[in-house]
Amino acid sequence: STRVGGGGSQGTDGPIWGHQYSTDPLRTTTMSDPTPTPKKSFWARALKPWLLKNLLPVSLITGVCLGAAWPTPGVAVGTKVDGTSPVQVLMVVIIFLISGLKLTTDALVKAFSAVYGILFGVLSILFLTVCIGVKLTQQVDFPDVAEFQSGLVVFFSMPTTINSGIVLTQQADGNYALAVLLTVVTNTLAVFTIPGMLAWLADFDGVSLDVAELMLKLVLMVLLPIIVGKMASMFVPGVAAFVKRHKWPLKVVSIYALVSLPWILTSRAMDDGKFDDVTTASIFALIGWALTMHIIFLVMNFSTAYAMSRGGLLGLPELKAVVILASQKTLPVSIAVISALPESVGDKGLMAIACILAHLSQIVLDSFIIGAWVKESQVKPDSTPTGDLSQGAGKGSETDDATLEPQDGVTYAVVQSRTITFESGEREALGSPTSPISMPADRGFSRSSLV
Repeated sequence: STRVGGGGSQGTDGPIWGHQYSTDPLRTTTMSDPTPTPKKSFWARALKPWLLKNLLPVSLITGVCLGAAWPTPGVAVGTKVDGTSPVQVLMVVIIFLISGLKLTTDALVKAFSAVYGILFGVLSILFLTVCIGVKLTQQVDFPDVAEFQSGLVVFFSMPTTINSGIVLTQQADGNYALAVLLTVVTNTLAVFTIPGMLAWLADFDGVSLDVAELMLKLVLMVLLPIIVGKMASMFVPGVAAFVKRHKWPLKVVSIYALVSLPWILTSRAMDDGKFDDVTTASIFALIGWALTMHIIFLVMNFSTAYAMSRGGLLGLPELKAVVILASQKTLPVSIAVISALPESVGDKGLMAIACILAHLSQIVLDSFIIGAWVKESQVKPDSTPTGDLSQGAGKGSETDDATLEPQDGVTYAVVQSRTITFESGEREALGSPTSPISMPADRGFSRSSLV
């Protein structure tokens, strides 16, 4: 059934655009097609959307568990040739090649106006958080599994996240262009800063790092694929269109290329008996310390950014972008670095698990923080909303999201039942995403009021 509430002075029942119309929100009317919508199963309604939304964390956990429970396939796939696993190198290249293909730089020019946000963001991501994270982590003892400490040292030496930081910045109404710029710049510069910072700050039980060799590996496995991917999308005909059409398949390929690395490393560690000393207590200690360090990063970055905003150097959107991006560390680059480290630093499977758990912990914590941040900044129902309503319909606010397709009038499809509250009364609109309801501006709505 469909009920459409018109704006303005409409006050009688009658058909509108093929639908039955009623001013009474409690009255049930029907469309011309009475066929009921089939009820969706629990899989289609809830489980499948949740799995698609959380594909990366679910896949990472599944890959680690699979490698621990049945290590033989992972060991076979990760077979080394002259001390290097060709499959691991290939997976790292695929991850960053796809990142380059999907890299959008159109918004970067807009971010250059936030000079102070750029300077503090780069300084915090590549230097301040690295020094604080590495040196404090070295003061914490993981007696059962020393590789957990080594893995966290590597993780806290990383640049900001490649995707999740930008997404969270958008959700928090932060400066999207600044978030993209900080992500691109720090992940590019990190190829050259990570080897030196690790050699300077880290202590892998006396193992010395060859800075030049590590830098060369990162350039070949991380930076070069990003450049090749970006150049291909810019200059090779059809590549940009292909990437645009296949965003989801490319994302899935990238996710499983990333998942394959800890799967191989975990399988190898399990096959070598490295998990014998891992206890539940050591796992919780790892997660607890990762959360502690992330909270320290958040407090430090927020305090500094807030002081800068009070001095007129940062606006609120820039503050949000800097705090989010400067407090997170990326997983793909940390796994690439672990793969490039010498074998003498410790078991790489256990180090990878430390990075995975730290990454998941920061994302979960940030999702709650950003949710509270957004909720706090949302316009209250009785406050003045954005947009306007024409034809005297009054002011109002929508309680649920709608998919909008602006045309000559306003064409929109309501994903779920929503109530639009106006000063003149209430109207409830139900629609189908496959059968949009067109409501021209002269029916009491302007485009700006819905968009």
